[in-house]
Amino acid sequence: MKSKGGKYVKEKLILFIAVIVFFGGSKLINITRAFTHHYITSLNGLKPTIIFTNTLITIAQSSNLTASKIRPETGTFIKDSPRDGYCILTIKNQLNNTDAIAILTPLGSKNPLIAVYIRSRDSFTIKGIRDGTYELYFSLGEEWDDKIRRFTKKAIYEHFEDPLIFETIYEKYSTYISIKYTHLEVTLYEVIGGNTKTKRISEKEFPDLRP
Repeated sequence: MKSKGGKYVKEKLILFIAVIVFFGGSKLINITRAFTHHYITSLNGLKPTIIFTNTLITIAQSSNLTASKIRPETGTFIKDSPRDGYCILTIKNQLNNTDAIAILTPLGSKNPLIAVYIRSRDSFTIKGIRDGTYELYFSLGEEWDDKIRRFTKKAIYEHFEDPLIFETIYEKYSTYISIKYTHLEVTLYEVIGGNTKTKRISEKEFPDLRP
């Protein structure tokens, strides 16, 4: 099935703030890109230690409550990898009536690095992404089953045609170091004047999140 939509990319430099890029999902979507500036007065080290961690949630089961009946909270990491970089990805699902799972993989691979659950009418920001080029997959649907790590009702699967590029730039001056990093913002729903395209794919083409 052909994806609908295209999308535009804005790039701006925001002093002391960030870079933003808007991408979309299987319709007309947006991506915004920006660079955030941070200033470090100490020149002893090029990069301070910044580590973002999230505990992977294991859903407890009982005779009265099974995993298939549990709806994860927005921000539940189904899959996670070390996030000690600077870059940021904001994923917006506010205009969809179904929940989403968004997955980052290395370029040219379906091996999931980060997978996060985002409820309908909500958004989430992933921090600490390392520099690199990634692919973004997402699925929309209902009735999440944590055992198979899929939506079991009304599931659709999408893949962004354009890769997401994250970059950190260090600029060393006589008394401080300036650090600029990418902040991308993507939408998983149709927008007017969208600047990126997604492709509808089959369940077999979607990354496997099972342990």
